[in-house]
Amino acid sequence: MEVKTVVKTVMKSVLKTVVKTVGKTVVKTVVKTVVKTVVKTVVKTVVKTVVKTVVETLVTTVVKTVVKIVVKAVVKTVVKIVVKTVVKTVVKTVVKTVKKIVVTRSVFAQLCALFCLVFYHTYSYILWEPGTCIVYGDPHYRTFDGVTLNFQGTCRYIMAKDCQNDLFSVEVQHDNRGVGKDVAWAQNLTVEVAGARVDLLQDLGVKVNGEMVDLPYLYEPHILVERSGQALLLTTKIGLRVLWDGQHYGEVTVPGSFKSRLCGLCGNFNSFPQDDLRLRSGHTTNSHATFGNSWKASTQSSGKCADARDIVPCIGAGYRAQKIATSKCSILKSAAFSRCHRVVPVAPYLASCVYDLCVCLEEPSCLCDVIATYARECARAGVKVEWRTHDLCAYSCDASKGLVFDECGPVCPQTCATHQASRAQYGKNITTTINNNNNNNNGGSSSDGSSRVEGGGDLVVYPAGQTCFKPCVAGCQCTADKVLHNGRCINPQDCPLLEDVKLV
Repeated sequence: MEVKTVVKTVMKSVLKTVVKTVGKTVVKTVVKTVVKTVVKTVVKTVVKTVVKTVVETLVTTVVKTVVKIVVKAVVKTVVKIVVKTVVKTVVKTVVKTVKKIVVTRSVFAQLCALFCLVFYHTYSYILWEPGTCIVYGDPHYRTFDGVTLNFQGTCRYIMAKDCQNDLFSVEVQHDNRGVGKDVAWAQNLTVEVAGARVDLLQDLGVKVNGEMVDLPYLYEPHILVERSGQALLLTTKIGLRVLWDGQHYGEVTVPGSFKSRLCGLCGNFNSFPQDDLRLRSGHTTNSHATFGNSWKASTQSSGKCADARDIVPCIGAGYRAQKIATSKCSILKSAAFSRCHRVVPVAPYLASCVYDLCVCLEEPSCLCDVIATYARECARAGVKVEWRTHDLCAYSCDASKGLVFDECGPVCPQTCATHQASRAQYGKNITTTINNNNNNNNGGSSSDGSSRVEGGGDLVVYPAGQTCFKPCVAGCQCTADKVLHNGRCINPQDCPLLEDVKLV
């Protein structure tokens, strides 16, 4: 029994020692292997990442430095060449110009002449360029300085006025034509200049000092009103010109001498568009309605009238109407107008087109009016656009009278009268009084200092081109080899003899 116990104890002790030794060895080996593997992996990953980052940073820095050095060297070389070329050209030009100056002049006079030459060619165009303000659609204004204004008032307003010397005033009457309850249109223009009041009305009617007159009409010697294609043209001795199409479109053009002297809906003409929305009080505003309301005329045709408010027609019209309007107005962005896009920004006219069509989607004239306005501005910039088709804003002329449509025809067409006047004294500023040989009605000057200018009485005309100005106008015209007489196009040699031609 004792032997068994001893053996059991010995075996237990041996087994315990073996297990303890083997287990310790195994655990040590496993831990050592695991630690070694983990450390090796971590070190490898860290080293790889660090090396990659260092290399990338180094390469980037080197590339940037090299590029910077190269670009700097290239720019320096280019600038040096350009400056050298410019200096050489300028010096050459100056020397050439100086040589042309009369040698006998003093040095001071020569320098003054050179300075004046440079100043004139650099700044004369900017300082004396004429300015034009237009009104169109329902209604939109483009000011003398190029700001687009949407104003839906229904009163009489000052469109443009000489607020410094009070030499002239142009007022515009807005009215609601029933197309949309919230929008208005330009109804007529009233020009006050040289003591006369001239109303340019719907359907090309004209009143002078409250009385209807026939055209052409001269308020001697300050104002001439005549038909210009399908529009009225008023020209004045002070350089003011007003064009009215008898429906919605009007434009006021003034010479550069009126810069910073004007006020009204057309702005102040100071070449600084940021202050165009200047109220009568002198403050500026961002609200088109507030601005327009401040320029109400002192006399209203219907007594007191309500103030207008700012509206956005397309919000009330809905998404579908706006989508259709945008689609129809997209012609302004088409290839037909592509040449004009470079000289006349299309964005303001596209916005005006969508604005109008959201109100009068089913009225073709709304679309045609805006497109025609943009085409007219293209013509003003020297780009003639043929955009009308049989299906889009077609224009019909009486072919039996020899008339053809011209998108960019002369403002003052050749007539028998102007043809004879030009031949009588070509190239001079002349006024010709012509008594129609086929009519015994005696005309003459009226008591107010004006002259009737019509087919049956005294006709005051100017040589071809004398009163004409750019841009051209769209309308029915005679071909270049014909002249207009009594509404028909005839050969110049077939013109009736115009007697009593007096040149003054």
